[in-house]
Amino acid sequence: MEKYKLSVLGGTFDILHQGHREFIKYALNRSQKIIIGLTNDEYVKKNKPQTINRFEERKNQLQDFLDQLKENKNVKVIPINDIYGITLDTKYPLEAIFVTDETYKGAEKINAKRLKLGLIKLDIEVFNKVKNNLSSTSIKKGKMNRAGREYIKKKWLEKLLLPDEKRNNLKKPFGEGITDFSGWLKNNSLNNKLLITVGDETTKKFLDLGVIPSLSIVDLHIRRQKRHETLSEFGFEKDRKIYIAKNEAGTLDPSLFQVLKMHFTSGEKSVILVKGEDDLAVIPVILFAPLGTLVFYGQPDEGVVMLVVSEKLKEEMYVLVSDFTIST
Repeated sequence: MEKYKLSVLGGTFDILHQGHREFIKYALNRSQKIIIGLTNDEYVKKNKPQTINRFEERKNQLQDFLDQLKENKNVKVIPINDIYGITLDTKYPLEAIFVTDETYKGAEKINAKRLKLGLIKLDIEVFNKVKNNLSSTSIKKGKMNRAGREYIKKKWLEKLLLPDEKRNNLKKPFGEGITDFSGWLKNNSLNNKLLITVGDETTKKFLDLGVIPSLSIVDLHIRRQKRHETLSEFGFEKDRKIYIAKNEAGTLDPSLFQVLKMHFTSGEKSVILVKGEDDLAVIPVILFAPLGTLVFYGQPDEGVVMLVVSEKLKEEMYVLVSDFTIST
């Protein structure tokens, strides 16, 4: 099915996902050789305000994928610092440029510049099969995995019961146990980190030390004993958004999923007051939270547990919740 001898495509390829892979494979199916123009760190810093992985990391992801395809000899990855890259360089006998709907206008701009320079226009090949709004941004925001599968199933918006045989899975901390939190805090900076606390005792420790979480989840109980009467006892800021959710012991209630969705959609600093128990709330928090979020929760004999939300941890929680029973 090859049509071209040498073609080009470009992009940032921040987190190499299924859409990127299909795009590259499509180009390789249509062209004997391709050049991938990968935006360098200078371009990213100037044009992409959100956090993007460093050039070398992005390049290594591409090289690993090309190794898997056994296509390294047919693909060259080069840094670019503008949309033109090598498309105006006459030493490359390019015939086509591969784009998506989002980058089509850039290809037209490249062809207009080529005509001004006396070069022939490149064929523009449009790849239209990126599904489910899959993007590196949606992955970093924690909405879906690299294959485009969302981390929250619609059927979970019913009451989910924790099966007895899965209870042991929750006894082991999901992250690092910290017995001396104030001491740990002196040696670790939380600046510019997205912080979430789950549980009254953990939340109170943060606020007493002047560390303000983006989201706190409390139920006014510590070790199932009523310890607080109102949220004002914690010392939250007055402008903090307050959500109410219900959640019985050993369950994940749909209202908990709903208020978490509202919090992450709004981006406001929030408190979720759980009527019932917040013990399992850390699970949907992990499923909703963006990658890199720091989540702190209390666990008996472990003190405060800190975890970093990662793709691996999200997958583990997805599998765990998939085994919950849907209450009728």
